[in-house]
Amino acid sequence: MNLEFTKNGYVLNTDKKKLNTTVIHRVLSQNTFTKGVTFDTVKRSIKKSLCFGLYHEGRNIGFARIVSDYATISYISDIFILEEHFSEELYSWMVESVMSHPELVNVKNWLVKNSNNYTVYDKFGFTKYDEAEKILIKRN
Repeated sequence: MNLEFTKNGYVLNTDKKKLNTTVIHRVLSQNTFTKGVTFDTVKRSIKKSLCFGLYHEGRNIGFARIVSDYATISYISDIFILEEHFSEELYSWMVESVMSHPELVNVKNWLVKNSNNYTVYDKFGFTKYDEAEKILIKRN
């Protein structure tokens, strides 16, 4: 089931068929956290995640990818809005819409990596994790 949200001429939906993977790859391959990511990796990550495309006049101008078990944890990943459309209000609406998805609304824990110091996340209850030193990561 694909969901769609609209606001002020912008459309946010979960239909993966509408995503412009070329645009998404271009942005992600230049992003701080995903620099150099391959096109194939982007395609595979989209296939296995809940994705939201943000559109203006039919053009894919934003994206968010959610990795989740739909019960205890959801990770907001690869979220962006192209610079020429970016506003904190639009970004906030995008985050709010993602978190209000019926399959995600009751998820216990949410994670997001935030290099841009957006205060948008504050109003949704995100805080710095006080036990971050207990989280381990293995990178390939």
